[in-house]
Amino acid sequence: MQHLVLFRVLGPLSYCGRNPCSPLQLLRDFSITQTIALQVQLRLDGRLPCGKMNAPDRYERFVVPEGMKKVAYERDMKVMNAATFTLQREDHTIGNILRMQLHRDPSVLFAGYKLPHPLQYRVVVKIQTNSQSSPMQAYNLAITDLTKELDHLKATFEQETNQKQAEYY
Repeated sequence: MQHLVLFRVLGPLSYCGRNPCSPLQLLRDFSITQTIALQVQLRLDGRLPCGKMNAPDRYERFVVPEGMKKVAYERDMKVMNAATFTLQREDHTIGNILRMQLHRDPSVLFAGYKLPHPLQYRVVVKIQTNSQSSPMQAYNLAITDLTKELDHLKATFEQETNQKQAEYY
């Protein structure tokens, strides 16, 4: 663990004894347990040991820049009653929950999502509906239903928490 602290503080060039060494040399000198600990520590820090990391900064995962819309709507011209929604600064969590809620709607024929790239924090949701409904209506209904479900979950959780606290004290 002494090497971990030294390695994190000094960055890409660390010192093994008196001689400078690269991160790869430092990793070769570690045992398997120390290497796993180093990997865990690096994941917690959110940065790689050697210089500049390829991933965007952490705040870019959830902060929508000024001038960018959170949700963009694009109608599909090739398929009837189909559209693509692009959700900025979201990931699999929202994509999968929204997809599952859309599948509960009987007017939805197809609902799927994808993340174009792991380092781009956006979700592309595709929706196709039958002739009685539009993709925009299905999307709005799914968001409304999810909001109601989450409010109910929150209220139930708070009620149970208060009840357990009252029993405990």
